[in-house]
Amino acid sequence: MGWRGILPAVRPGLGGFFPGQAAVPGETANPVDGLSFLKERIPAYADYGDEDARHLVDKQVRAYVGEALSTIRERLAADLIQNVSEQLEKTLLMCEFSNQQLIHMLDHAKLSNTEIEELHEVDHELIQVADRANAIEAAKLDTYLSELTELFARRAQAVFWSEDRR
Repeated sequence: MGWRGILPAVRPGLGGFFPGQAAVPGETANPVDGLSFLKERIPAYADYGDEDARHLVDKQVRAYVGEALSTIRERLAADLIQNVSEQLEKTLLMCEFSNQQLIHMLDHAKLSNTEIEELHEVDHELIQVADRANAIEAAKLDTYLSELTELFARRAQAVFWSEDRR
């Protein structure tokens, strides 16, 4: 997989995106801070508000997570049992290929600010989880991969939920 070079090599850990969650306890973060976080990690973060850029933002987030997973695969390859190795490969495939249902929904959705904010929140969580990749040990990789899989599902659900309400 050619994830290297697509995204910045350094991913410093920063604070929260969700309303009320902050980098420093006692401070309050807001969604603008979260968008800044995303643009810091992915400098050309395309944003869901621009209908023409939705494919690109999906690709950018998947590439960021995919790069982190590729690093894990290289670092832990010799230590992985077969089922965890297979789970890692399946998660890498989720990063390599678009969820076509999600892309179809994004193409046709008229997203409200709240829905865009939800997508930003999930992207923020995906990036935060990806940022932990260097600290993940082989024994905890299955839990880490499950967390990423759940976040990708939640990302799709944010758009499906939007369409269900129309």
